[in-house]
Amino acid sequence: MATVTPTLTITSSDALVDTLSLSVNDSLEVLGQSQYGKKQTTASLAVLFASGSFNTSYVFLKNLSPSDISRGTDGIVVAFGSNEELALGPGEFAFFPWDGGTNLQVKHNGTGVAPFCEFAIFEF
Repeated sequence: MATVTPTLTITSSDALVDTLSLSVNDSLEVLGQSQYGKKQTTASLAVLFASGSFNTSYVFLKNLSPSDISRGTDGIVVAFGSNEELALGPGEFAFFPWDGGTNLQVKHNGTGVAPFCEFAIFEF
């Protein structure tokens, strides 16, 4: 059985009234299939993971555009079914659970160069 250990650390000395120091990690058992890759986005929603192709999973997505590029020109929109739910600016990422019941799709939301979306999925 494989495991994945995601860790998120958020620190700041000046974003809030008090100093912020938050760290969360978990050990996730991968009980099914997993994949890793990169896909160039297009102007139309394109299926990254089809409904039913994975059971309940954790998904990692990252916009591989350089972080100094404008958010409005090289963004990635993430949709569950036809509902556009997330927007990832250049250099931004997301890690979330997905039930596998709808298509997980991505598209380029800007006018610049269509960014690549890095992805990983781990079925649990």
